[in-house]
Amino acid sequence: MNAKNNNLAASAAAMLLASGLARANTFTAVSGNDWNTPEYWSGGVPVAEQDVVINGGVMLTNATPLLISCTLNAGATQTFNGWDSVLNASVVTINGTMTHAPNTDSDGADGWTPNARVNIACDTLTVSAGGKIDVTGKGFAGKVGNAVNGLPPKIRIVDQGWSANHIESSTILEPILRLYKRTGEARYLAFARYIVEVEGGAKDFNVIEEAFAGKPPAQIGGPYPKAYEMMSLFEGLLEYYRVTGNERWKQAALNLYRNIQEKEITLIGNGGGDQPHFPKLGGEAWDNTAIEQTNPDMDRMMETCVGVTWLKFCTHVNRLTADPTAVDAIERYVYNGLIGAMRPDGAGFSYVNRLNGHKTVTSGWGWEFEGVRVTCCNLNGPMGLAFLPLVAVMNSKSGPVINLYNPATIRVTTPAGRIVEIAIATDYPRDGVVRLSLRLPMPERFVLRLRIPAWSARTTLEVDGEAVSAVPGTYAAVEREWQTHGDLRLVLDMRCRLVDAPHGSDRAGDNFQALIRGPIVLARDENIDPAYDQPVSFVAKDGFVQIESVAPTLADTRLQFEVPTTDGSIPMVDYASVNNWNGTHIQTWMPKR
Repeated sequence: MNAKNNNLAASAAAMLLASGLARANTFTAVSGNDWNTPEYWSGGVPVAEQDVVINGGVMLTNATPLLISCTLNAGATQTFNGWDSVLNASVVTINGTMTHAPNTDSDGADGWTPNARVNIACDTLTVSAGGKIDVTGKGFAGKVGNAVNGLPPKIRIVDQGWSANHIESSTILEPILRLYKRTGEARYLAFARYIVEVEGGAKDFNVIEEAFAGKPPAQIGGPYPKAYEMMSLFEGLLEYYRVTGNERWKQAALNLYRNIQEKEITLIGNGGGDQPHFPKLGGEAWDNTAIEQTNPDMDRMMETCVGVTWLKFCTHVNRLTADPTAVDAIERYVYNGLIGAMRPDGAGFSYVNRLNGHKTVTSGWGWEFEGVRVTCCNLNGPMGLAFLPLVAVMNSKSGPVINLYNPATIRVTTPAGRIVEIAIATDYPRDGVVRLSLRLPMPERFVLRLRIPAWSARTTLEVDGEAVSAVPGTYAAVEREWQTHGDLRLVLDMRCRLVDAPHGSDRAGDNFQALIRGPIVLARDENIDPAYDQPVSFVAKDGFVQIESVAPTLADTRLQFEVPTTDGSIPMVDYASVNNWNGTHIQTWMPKR
């Protein structure tokens, strides 16, 4: 369809929508708010396949039939009351406020359970600039009971859960501490103290003290070093450090971070596996994966949940220590592991991910909902993408911090309280040139920090045409009296690096090599290369391979290169672009000839 027809189609759709909403069943009650009162609606209580518009305050206490659309107009409020209240609509548009009734702290027959939540089941959700989903102050964290008073708990938290050491139950630590920071209620801090200082995060194993002692991740927690949950717990431990100031908790978390980085993270920035140490744990445990990643017996590895939680854990570390290599780790995972786990159409994420063979594996924990397989990884994958703006640009007492290099316009508050606008223009990581332009209302002295990746051995940085030091693995700190306009040009080292396989427990995994260009891992793709898994000998000099960028063979491929070998060139693409959802295969660690 051409552009003209597209515009006509869009106009027609808009007209149909407008005419549909003009005939919508509208809630207009002034003195009452019960959804199920017929006279409050222009056409009686809504039934299936209606368009619904809300102009007022409405209380929903049940599940609605499946509506075509529900539009909450500006100034209107919809409140959910009751755990089973659900708004079912194909399209939901929020211009007003959606909220829920406050949860109470009273016990039911089986103990305390929440009684209200915002529950929307839809295909398309739009929240306008003036709309909001507001649950502030309406939650209840449950009864922390005897833990507040220093008495033995009625039920130990580490007796709850399903895994061998019940570590997953203690991952409530981070939200409990966020509740404490928002409310100041001592019971939440007492409960957090109980999790950390009494139980140590897991049953029969004090995983916090094990991390403090420097144990490798695969040896923490006894028979179940569950990667995803372990990092989630330590995210909470860093929040506990922020509240208490006790350096022991900070050190324990940093020890875990450094050991994961060294012993577990693979070529594409994720970790965990099944072989050779934990064959019964589905590839979801730490496994000395950094050195076992080429083990030919490895089947399930690098769960998407692990990668996303690693991304978040690295963000905590970067915020706490200003270590830019934590953002290097985030970048490596996002460009390779995270995007590589996503379906080409964006309709889902794989559960575990391989480096060689069939890349994407969807089997794992989850359920079928209306024919769609919904797993923990299908839910965490989108969260990882949505989390990235929180990483891309940060602020400090001395000035803005640029972590990720993507085209953007950013507005940041300066130390003097003014707004500086920073525009980033780049085609990175297709190439290594990044241009930044600053606009200020008036001159001001502050520091602008730019992450210089540790892999960028040859980096140049110019500020208004003047060369500035840019050391790999650091932040380039540009301090000056900025005028109302400033221009920076950063050029990163995008040479293609040749790396040898690590030597793990199986000698059959030794004789492999891989290629990395900037932050991008390259791979052979069976979709365009029938000889994708055959041994090769790369033409390299001083550890670098001179590759040539070419037009992609397939429409969904982002980057494609001709790579020289002693038998002529071969096509290689970025790992993330390889589509194995069609049953084909990938080769990321390539066997040597």
